Amino acid sequence: MNKENHPKLREKIFYILSSSELVIFYITLFYAFYGYNLYALIIFILIVLKTFILKPLKNFTKNKSYGRRPLSAFNCNMMNCGGKNTSGGFPSGHMVLIGLLLFIVLNYRDRGNSKNNTIYFIYIILILTTGLGRYFTKCHTLLQITMGLLIGFICGILIYYLDNFIENRIYLYKEHKNKFYNDIEDTFS
Repeated sequence: MNKENHPKLREKIFYILSSSELVIFYITLFYAFYGYNLYALIIFILIVLKTFILKPLKNFTKNKSYGRRPLSAFNCNMMNCGGKNTSGGFPSGHMVLIGLLLFIVLNYRDRGNSKNNTIYFIYIILILTTGLGRYFTKCHTLLQITMGLLIGFICGILIYYLDNFIENRIYLYKEHKNKFYNDIEDTFS
């Protein structure tokens, strides 16, 4: 292979930065099964469902001006591989996932853990690095990134209220949820 077929270092760095979805996917999968945690398994299922729910929307918008990926979009799926994209780019699924995780940050805050700002810092870094990574790898436009984050925030807030509703009615759910957030607190302290 000649040197021109390999991505430039700058592009490799941005592909790594935009890989947050993959990292979150494997962390929740690992924690759900290693920690025997029902709550983490539900988060993992939400991540998988997000992909299936967005696919029809992306296919519907792929021929519209706001739904088309940039012309040079390449290797833009969850694992940053796969070559030329056939689906649309509206909204950015990576950014929907990052926005969706707002319910974890809100639940963490509700548990009186706001003294430790590490989770907020990590969340902001995730938003910035993933957004910049998706933009500079030319997988999405700024509109697709922004709308993905906005849709994710809205869904994250809805899940936050649903999550608290379920927690107050199902003891096993509450028990696993408490363990999940206690483990996060132990990690950040």
